[in-house]
Amino acid sequence: MPPKKKFALPIIVTIIILTTLGLAIWLDQQNSPTTVISTASQLVTEQIPQPIPLGGDLAQAKAEISGLAWYQDQLIFLPQYPDFADGTPFVYALSRDAILAYLDETDTAPLTPTPIPINTADIAALIPHFQGFEGITISGHSGWLTIEAGSPIGHMNGYILPFDIIPDPLAFNLRQADITEILLQTTLSNKANEAVLTTPDGALTLYEVYDGRYNTTSVANLITADSNQTIPAPELAYRLTDVTELDENGRFWAINYYFPNDQELAQTDETLAQQYGQGHSHSQHPHVERLIPYLYNNQTLQLDTQTTPIWLQLEENPRNWEGIARLDERGFLIVTDKFPSTLFAFVPYPKE
Repeated sequence: MPPKKKFALPIIVTIIILTTLGLAIWLDQQNSPTTVISTASQLVTEQIPQPIPLGGDLAQAKAEISGLAWYQDQLIFLPQYPDFADGTPFVYALSRDAILAYLDETDTAPLTPTPIPINTADIAALIPHFQGFEGITISGHSGWLTIEAGSPIGHMNGYILPFDIIPDPLAFNLRQADITEILLQTTLSNKANEAVLTTPDGALTLYEVYDGRYNTTSVANLITADSNQTIPAPELAYRLTDVTELDENGRFWAINYYFPNDQELAQTDETLAQQYGQGHSHSQHPHVERLIPYLYNNQTLQLDTQTTPIWLQLEENPRNWEGIARLDERGFLIVTDKFPSTLFAFVPYPKE
């Protein structure tokens, strides 16, 4: 039998090679984006939307709510098609007191918003291939609505028009003669200006897709009674579906949503997930539901990099959140369209 010492050197060399190779693989994994996201995801706390049951017309999925805004102490729900219930066009109002009473558990019955008349009779005639209302903003006794339209061959158009609010009895009066067309920024089907908010400079509308692979323009439209100008908007993954109003610091929040069937908007190397991480449910599901902070000041729009986005705890089925409004210093009120049904919920601000 050959002496064992002849095998000692090859064995030692093999061990060194395998150890070095294993160390290299481990280091590569630590530097890969996927591993960084997975590790950071353990540090991100997801917020759980607290359901608030609705009664009346809005309990139906076909209500298809597309926007929320406050008028004084009334939360206004904007259906995509205001005449969905019985052919009579309405927006709907729910009092702040009723919402707070439900959250404070002093009244746990479903909340039934009050229908408010809105004159939409001429809209379909004025806007070919009308596909409904998308966003709403209110300031004082007036505001703006955004509209989406599309032809049978897929070409999309966007519009914005002002309205006045008649206080007593409460009604919304659209100024249909003052409709303004907004040039869209991509050729993607079923995408238009989904959101609008009030600024000191006018109504600011935001497009649905700011993915740089498709949107090389990437602007927001600043609308006044006599002007329509654009300002640069930052890139953002997935879809932007609604926004809050500005706070005293010029901050507003946007709903940022990814539905897996929108495969063209999928991203495997998404910036905000790399920067902040993911919550547990987001690491388990393909869909994304989160709130993104922005800053607006003096016709400048940017992401608020000093404020952490808010990830919502996901359910098995994606929830297409289409409306958002702040609720005092407590958090946010959010609402879906018809997918998976009409869902109204409260999202608290994350604890410090």
